[in-house]
Amino acid sequence: MVKIKKNYKITSFLNASFTINYKRETDHKRANTFEIVCFISTNEKFIPFSDFENAIEKVIKPLSNKYLNDLPQFESKFFSTEMLSEYLATEISKELKIIKSKLHRIEVSEDPIRTVCLEVK
Repeated sequence: MVKIKKNYKITSFLNASFTINYKRETDHKRANTFEIVCFISTNEKFIPFSDFENAIEKVIKPLSNKYLNDLPQFESKFFSTEMLSEYLATEISKELKIIKSKLHRIEVSEDPIRTVCLEVK
């Protein structure tokens, strides 16, 4: 019998504002729509797309339309898209585990030409 591993690609969006503090220079507060692409696998026979979307939304929704620098997850650090990506990878992985699925890769884009790509082990 052939064992099949199903792979999924789910795209979500996060609208939020943030300020990047780089080299001790404070950038202006900016609003942004982050594109979040999750690459997910499972050995389960069937998981509806909506289950993946709900797991991801559970992590994204508390960040939506917020000033990210003020949130406890980010306030003590210099905010960056890399930091956001690591946070999303960690939290989305926890939610996907509940539905017997695994996040393998996450891509977080702050604009069409700047994307942070993380492999999740």
